[in-house]
Amino acid sequence: MKKKKIYCPNCQKAYLPTDQVVLNRAHTVLHMDCPDKSNQPYIDEGTFEEIVKKYSFFDNRLLK
Repeated sequence: MKKKKIYCPNCQKAYLPTDQVVLNRAHTVLHMDCPDKSNQPYIDEGTFEEIVKKYSFFDNRLLK
């Protein structure tokens, strides 16, 4: 099965499992050091792997 990737909407780089990210209220993942142009409040932060495993709306294949 083909690996899925998700990219930061600001810097356009694919996330690595160890990247520090934030999750905003719109359920958008952003690198912690990328500005959130939508000005949505953050609801969580951690590594990309932690966020994907924590929230059921993400596909775990993003980590394989």
